[in-house]
Amino acid sequence: TGTVAARSSKGKYVLVTDYAGNLAIRDPLTYKDYGKCIGGSTGYFSPDEKNAIVTDNKGITRLYECATGKEIAQMKGSSNSFSYHGDLVFSYDSVKNNYAVFDRKKGTELGSVSGYFSGISQDASRFSTATSESNGDTTYRIYDASNLKPLHELKNQYVSGFSKDGKRFLKTVKG
Repeated sequence: TGTVAARSSKGKYVLVTDYAGNLAIRDPLTYKDYGKCIGGSTGYFSPDEKNAIVTDNKGITRLYECATGKEIAQMKGSSNSFSYHGDLVFSYDSVKNNYAVFDRKKGTELGSVSGYFSGISQDASRFSTATSESNGDTTYRIYDASNLKPLHELKNQYVSGFSKDGKRFLKTVKG
C-alpha cells in the first residue's frame, strides 16, 4: 500500500510512502520491502539502481543501499541529486546557500561549494554553480569534481552546457 514517490530507471525498485510518512524501498512486482527510509518525503535512485537518496522534512538527506535498505550516509540539505553516472551526490543547504558534494561509493563528503547547482558534465568530472550578487549580477563557477577546486569563474556569462568529457563548456553572455 502507499503512493509511489519514485521509480528506479530500470524499474527494479520503487520508493513508496507509508501511513507514518516514511518512504520504503520496495520491489514493484513482489512488494518485497527492502527497508524504511526514516522520515522521507522525496527521493531519487542512482542511475545504476544501487542507491537511493531520501530527504526528510527537517532538511536531512540520507543515502541508502537499495538491496539491503541500509543507511550509508547522512548529509544536510533539502534538495538533492545524483550526477549522471551516479558517483556524486549533490545536497543543497538553503540556510548556508551551498552544495555539499558526496562520493556515493565511499559514503563520504568531499566538501562544499557556494551557490546553487547549475550543471554537470556527463562524465561527472566538472560541474558548475551560480551565485547571485547583490548588484543583480550572476557569477558562475566551474569546479573539478574530484577535488572541488574552482577551474573558471564567469561574471555575467552563463554556463549552458558541457562537452561529454567535461573539458569544454558552452557559455552565453548576458545581454
